[in-house]
Amino acid sequence: MVAQIRNTLTTHNLPVVDVIPVSARPREAALLEPLRQQLDAWNQSAREQRFAHRFKALFVRYQRGLERELRDARWQLHRANRLATLADGETRRDAEELQQVIQERTERIKTIDDQLTELRGRFFSELKRVGNIIAMSLQEPDEIEFLDSQTCYERGLEAKEQEDFTEAAKWFRRAAELGHAEALFEMARLALRSDSKEKYVEWIRRAAWAGDERAICEIYKFAINRIYPLEEYNETLRLILNQLADAGQTLAILLMGHLFSLKHNYDQAWDYYIKGAKAGDAASCYFLGEVCRLGKGRRKDIDKAREWYKKAVKLGHKQAEEKLKEMDSTQKPKTYLELERERFKYEYEKLFREAFRK
Repeated sequence: MVAQIRNTLTTHNLPVVDVIPVSARPREAALLEPLRQQLDAWNQSAREQRFAHRFKALFVRYQRGLERELRDARWQLHRANRLATLADGETRRDAEELQQVIQERTERIKTIDDQLTELRGRFFSELKRVGNIIAMSLQEPDEIEFLDSQTCYERGLEAKEQEDFTEAAKWFRRAAELGHAEALFEMARLALRSDSKEKYVEWIRRAAWAGDERAICEIYKFAINRIYPLEEYNETLRLILNQLADAGQTLAILLMGHLFSLKHNYDQAWDYYIKGAKAGDAASCYFLGEVCRLGKGRRKDIDKAREWYKKAVKLGHKQAEEKLKEMDSTQKPKTYLELERERFKYEYEKLFREAFRK
């Protein structure tokens, strides 16, 4: 019976410490002993004091609210400034009055924020003093513990723009710990900047597995050839890309197709493009059309190319739509060199726009 109850709780994802059979009958008082032992263990175990954390969470919540109010006020002031610049006469006077009202609101919010910061400092100083008297650690917790992943990521970007890379790494790391894919990619970039190649490989791997397309594109870039400064990690990065493709990541499947195509292994490239097309990837359908139209590793088949282009169009691929229009037009067909240049330009823009954005 006990085992069945444990299994039922596990099946329904209900966390419990244990299932212990007990009885209130006097003759079976011994059955209560395991429960007493469990409760005694709880009483003897050290537990973290959360008193300071609760107050810190309240202070952080109020400050985040004030920050939102201040952003809204600044945005409204920006719009009022534009209106005052473009308006004249009575409308201009109204806009200037509005500017004054918004500026006063902004100053009030700043004053409240300063007062809250001062109150927080005094509160935790006094709390620490009381903790020292009673021999209990009541230090002020770090604010970073109370922020969500997106807020941490945005603060990391702000620090990065100011070229404070130590501060940026702190915020990106916290966001990454909370599962933020873009923060994982930023940590990889910071690792590469500091020439920590092994750390870069680990961060970029985690970012790619978290679904960050910039990370997948960057892995592809270094997997194609032995490029400085990661020439010795060429095979490692190629293996990561291959694992992503095997796991069904559509962009990785497409890029594996490109990788084999660049090595003139068109049969393998075709297999990956087919896999991507079956997964509903428009770009894979488009490149299957390209393979059929150009005859890369197989006989040219314009009708089959048209079929793949049409599938890509249904999935929202704009270049496939243009290719169909070109094939249906009476214009002189483009030369092979022009088509190759066009294909390279598309691949470069599609795959590396995000990777080299920053």
